[in-house]
Amino acid sequence: MTPTNKTSDDDRALVRDLEACAIGAGQFHHSDHVRAAWTMLQESPLDRVIPRFARALRRFAAHHNAPDLYHETITRAFLVAIDERVRSSASLARWCEFRDRHPELLEDFRLFLERHYSPEILSSELAKRSFVPPDREPLTTAHPRRVGT
Repeated sequence: MTPTNKTSDDDRALVRDLEACAIGAGQFHHSDHVRAAWTMLQESPLDRVIPRFARALRRFAAHHNAPDLYHETITRAFLVAIDERVRSSASLARWCEFRDRHPELLEDFRLFLERHYSPEILSSELAKRSFVPPDREPLTTAHPRRVGT
């Protein structure tokens, strides 16, 4: 990964550690998923990040004896949403600025998913194995921002 002026050594270390399975099973939280995706999207376009990120998550889950935890639709839905926000927030120079501008991706990600997907779709085996488009709101619609930003 080629560093940019937006990513820090800590951002890049998170991605390296994820790809090397050097993070403990209980130490990689949702916010870390979003940060790793944000970091990758600073360096590469979405079409290259999707397979790289998916491969890293599958390997991480398998390494920790939890291959069934990987969910293709959730992974890709978040990558698409993060990418849209990265492109619309080009002036944000650091992860902390991006995080603060887009709390909908972090605070209660289940609400984010429910806005786009019905529980029946997300719980299906098809959605776990392959990407299923949203059956509610499209992923690339205008997104809410925190008041005052």
